[in-house]
Amino acid sequence: MPTLILSMDGLVLREVQLKEGRTRIGRAGDNTLQLDNPAVSQHHAAITVVGGDAFLEDCDSTNGTQLNQGNVRRAVLRNNDLITIGKYQLRYLSADPPDTLAPREPPINPAATIHEKEPQPLPPAGELRLLTGARAGQAVPLARPFLNIGTPEQQLTILRHGAEYLVTQTAGDTPALLNGDPVGERPRPLNHRDTLEVAATRMVFLAPVAPKQE
Repeated sequence: MPTLILSMDGLVLREVQLKEGRTRIGRAGDNTLQLDNPAVSQHHAAITVVGGDAFLEDCDSTNGTQLNQGNVRRAVLRNNDLITIGKYQLRYLSADPPDTLAPREPPINPAATIHEKEPQPLPPAGELRLLTGARAGQAVPLARPFLNIGTPEQQLTILRHGAEYLVTQTAGDTPALLNGDPVGERPRPLNHRDTLEVAATRMVFLAPVAPKQE
């Protein structure tokens, strides 16, 4: 499983195993990883692990979250990425062997570009069709790695894992619903024509390729 190496001023403090689902990071005691420093917000950031992928998200923190020295709101993590939160550094180590991972910014060799393979097309994207509210009937494309839906009081995150989609509740004490049942914090798969209810809005998930009818 992927790992975070927590350090401050070059001193390693602890090693954190990232489990499947959402890891909350912040100063408050209800976080999975509590960082006791005034520069860290109560609920500062979160990392969601789905399969072999990990997604970093800044949770509207006061001082921001840095990834490899640049401010970031949302990003897909890769092996050896460095996350900075306040005075803390968190080194992300993927569960996959490092030599199987492509670097974040691979060097360009102009002499070799003629031998490069054609880029593989992305799989088609699914969408959410709004069923209620002022925007009823409109479609929300799900082409990005993840998308937040709702309000700070009740929020869902839709995660794209290849051609598959998952949903998890990432904010709010009032449960959002998947087919009438609470979504919860652990990512759950989305199937064609599943219904979601969040922030007084009802919507239906439409898969990229609808399953064939028997």
